[in-house]
Amino acid sequence: VTEDDTDDNNGHITFNYRSIGISCSAEIIGLTIVVLAVNRIGRIYPAVSFFGLGGVFSAVLSFSASSQSVWLLTFVAFCTKCVEMGSSCLLWVITVEILPTELRSTGHGSSNAIGKLGGALCPFLIEGDIPFWIVGVIMFIVHFITAFCVYHLPETKSLEMGQINLSNEKNDAKDIMINEPSTTSDYERHTRYSSELL
Repeated sequence: VTEDDTDDNNGHITFNYRSIGISCSAEIIGLTIVVLAVNRIGRIYPAVSFFGLGGVFSAVLSFSASSQSVWLLTFVAFCTKCVEMGSSCLLWVITVEILPTELRSTGHGSSNAIGKLGGALCPFLIEGDIPFWIVGVIMFIVHFITAFCVYHLPETKSLEMGQINLSNEKNDAKDIMINEPSTTSDYERHTRYSSELL
């Protein structure tokens, strides 16, 4: 956040480091909210709420980009960064918990790679000749699509690893493999899963 978007007397751009520090401290608040909510409320509802609020705050930030009030921009940036940090942390928890052991590292790495791809493409959206209000609308839509997808994931609160149902069918082989007791060896689980598929 620049103080007045102008050069100082020496021809250098001035930065309001107080505003930058305040907005960056939002990550601590977002992480604290996640830690308090994840075992009390669950994973899905806080994640959906954070993504929804992230879309709203991103849109508000884009629409108020031309505002002269540094403190308004700082407050909206603080709220945006707070919910973005919270939603990111929750997704790291959810992804690890819903995937079976055989897919956990691959699925988690793939999810992370897609997130990094989105992070790499965002600067092109911002730096182009696209008006900020269109960027805000795009961010709003992306956040709500993500919230919709997260809403349909299974809740993992109070469940052990390997007890997550990924489908609604009772006799699905995928459910049998995922719900297998943790004392069963990987070989036995794969053998049973393969025989169920045949």
